[in-house]
Amino acid sequence: MNAPMPPEVLDRSTYVGSSDIAAILGLSKWATPLDAYRRKVEPESFPEHDDDKRKILRRGTLLEPVIRSMAVEDYGLTLYGTGNRYADPEHEFMRAEIDFETIDEAGGLGGIVNNECKSVSPFLADQWGEEDSQEIPADYFAQVQFALMVTGRPLAYVWALFGADKLVRYVIPRQPEDVLDGIRARVVHFWNNHVLARVPPAPVTIDDVEFLMRSLQGREVVATPDIEEALQRYRNCKAVAKGAEDEIEDLKFTIVEAMRRGAEEQHGKPLLPDEYACLVDLHGKKLCTWKAQATERIDVKGLRAAKPEIATQFTTTSVSRVLRLGKA
Repeated sequence: MNAPMPPEVLDRSTYVGSSDIAAILGLSKWATPLDAYRRKVEPESFPEHDDDKRKILRRGTLLEPVIRSMAVEDYGLTLYGTGNRYADPEHEFMRAEIDFETIDEAGGLGGIVNNECKSVSPFLADQWGEEDSQEIPADYFAQVQFALMVTGRPLAYVWALFGADKLVRYVIPRQPEDVLDGIRARVVHFWNNHVLARVPPAPVTIDDVEFLMRSLQGREVVATPDIEEALQRYRNCKAVAKGAEDEIEDLKFTIVEAMRRGAEEQHGKPLLPDEYACLVDLHGKKLCTWKAQATERIDVKGLRAAKPEIATQFTTTSVSRVLRLGKA
C-alpha cells in the first residue's frame, strides 16, 4: 500500500495534483489545459481566481472540517488520517492530497478508503445523483479516480453537503486499469511534452489564444479558404447582431413612449421624476415597469485632478486584444 509523503512546503509547479487533473483532461469548467500548464511553468502569468471561484474555494475550505465531522458522526466512520499526501509509485510528479481517510472493510486488503469533501450550492443539486450512486460532476469524478490511481485504493467516498445541513454520500469505485492507464498516459504526456519541454498545449478558449499571442506584434498571416469563410460568417453574424440591437432600441422607444403617453393621458397629469410607469394587460397583470435607477460612478478625471496620488495608487492596466474587421 502506498505510504503518505512527509509534510513539506508545497510548490505546485513541481507536480501534478488532483486539482489539476480535470483541466488537463479538458473536463474543468474553470480551467483549460493551457491554464494548468501556466500554473506549472509561468505561475506569475496566471490570474487570480475570479470572485465566483474564490467564494467557492473559500466555502469549501471552511466547510471541509464540518463535512468530515458530520460524515464521521452520521455514518459511524473510523478516522485514519486527514490531509495526507501521496505520490504515484510510477511517477513521483503525480501527487494526491486526500481530504480524509477512514478504515473500512470496503477498502480492500489495506482497509483504507479515500474520502473527499464537497460543498454544493443547492442551485447545482441537479448535477448530482442519488445517495450512494456514482453520479457526481465529471471534474470531481476525474479528481477522485486520479487519487485512487495514486494511492492504489479500490474505493472512495465523496461527501457532498447541499446547503447547510443535507449531507449525501457518493460511492466511487476504482475504474478499470485500462481507464486509469489512459489517465496516467495523458498526465505523463502533459508533463513531459508540455511542462518539461516548455511547449504550451493547444488553446481551446479566446483567453488561451490571447495569452499565446501576448508577444506577437504585427505579423501577417495568410488566410486559408476555410478561415476566409469563417471570417465572412463572422461578419454576417455581426451584421445580424447589429440589426437586432437597432431593432431592440426601436422597440424599447415604442414601449416606453407608449407608457409615458399613457401615464399622462390615462391619469390626466405628467409623470413626475419620483414616479414610475407600470404597463399591465386588460386583466391587470403586470407586463413591465419603467423606473428611475440611480447609479454611482467614480469621476476618474476629477479624481486624477484633485488626488493624483490616490488615482495612481488605485489605477490598474489591463491589456486585451480586439478583433477589428477590415473592409469587406
